[in-house]
Amino acid sequence: MTRMSYNRRRFIKAACVAGIAGVAGCIGDDGGGVSGDTTDWSFGITREGTIGHVKASGWARIFDEADTDISLTLNTTGGSEEAYRLIAEGENHIARGTSAMGMASHNEESRPGANFGGDNTLSPVPQQVMAISDIRPFWVTLNDDIQSIEDLQGSNVHNGAAGSRFVGAIPFDSIGMNDIDLTQGDWSDIPFALEEGRVDAAYTYVMGGGTSLPGWAEQLASMEDLRILEFTDDHLQSFEEDPYLNVTQVPVNDVFPFETNVDTVQSPTAQYQWYVHPDLSEENVREFCEVSFANIGEIQGIHDALGLFDEEYAVEGLTQSPVHPGAVQRYKDNDLWNDDLIEG
Repeated sequence: MTRMSYNRRRFIKAACVAGIAGVAGCIGDDGGGVSGDTTDWSFGITREGTIGHVKASGWARIFDEADTDISLTLNTTGGSEEAYRLIAEGENHIARGTSAMGMASHNEESRPGANFGGDNTLSPVPQQVMAISDIRPFWVTLNDDIQSIEDLQGSNVHNGAAGSRFVGAIPFDSIGMNDIDLTQGDWSDIPFALEEGRVDAAYTYVMGGGTSLPGWAEQLASMEDLRILEFTDDHLQSFEEDPYLNVTQVPVNDVFPFETNVDTVQSPTAQYQWYVHPDLSEENVREFCEVSFANIGEIQGIHDALGLFDEEYAVEGLTQSPVHPGAVQRYKDNDLWNDDLIEG
C-alpha cells in the first residue's frame, strides 16, 4: 500500500502516454473545447469490482438500447477525481463524481480527495446533470483494542484506492482527527490487510438505499469477528454542519450474513452525480436527461445502489456548483427546478 498525492502535470503526461487522448471528442493540447454537438460521449467510470462500474456500465447499456443518438463509450479511469478532471481536460464528456468534486472545483478550494485549490484549479469547471446515488461508508476492524472511531487516533486505516481518497478521508478531516495514518492500496487487499493485521481498521461502503457490498468486499461477509465502529454524537453533528456530507443510517445487520455488534451505524454520506463538460449542447444534455428519466425502472434495476433514483432524487441531490443549462431547462419545464441551485 502506498500513500499518493495528486500532481496535475504528472497526471496529464501519464494520460497522454496511456493514449487517453484518443477517445471520442477529446481536445488537443491547446486547451480548446469539446465539440458541443457530439453524441458519442466518453464516459469516465471506475474499474471493475466497484459499484460505480456496475452503475455506469448499466447506464451505458440502457442508452445503447434506447432510441437516441447519444452513445456512452466506457473509459475506465483511476477514480472519481481523475474522471472529473478528465472532463475539464476534454478527455471525458461525462463521468461520475461526488458533490465535493463540483463544490470544491467551483469554489477553488481543497478538501481531502477533492483538491481544486491553488495550482490545482480547473477551467472549465464540469457541470452537474443529475444526482444518481450516494455512498455510505462505514469503518470495520478485527482489532480487539479498537472499539470506536475515537480509538483510531494514531492508528493505521486502509483508505482504499488512491482515486477514491475523498470518501475515506473527508470524514476524519471534518472532525479534526488528523493523526490517523490513511494508507491507500488496492480495494481487494482490504480483507487481507485486516486479517493479517497490516492495518488496524478499514472502510467499506454501500450505496443508496442498498445493502450490497462491492465485489472486492464480499470476503468481509465471512469474517464473523468483524466489528463496526461508531462515530460519537459530536462527530455526527460535525458531519451535519459540513456542506460536503450528510448523515444516513446503514443497516449493517442486513449487509452481513451474521449479527454484528450494532444493528445500524450512522454514515457520513456523500452524494454521487453525473457531471458533463460545459460545452456539450443544451439539446444533447437535455436528451440525456429525457432518456434517463424515461428508463427509471430499468436504471433502478441495474443495482440496489440505484434503488432511490428518480426525477425528484436527481434534483434534490444537486448541490452548490453549476448545473448544465440543458438539465436546468429540463427541470424547469417539469416544475422540478430549485431556485437555490446554480445555473451553468
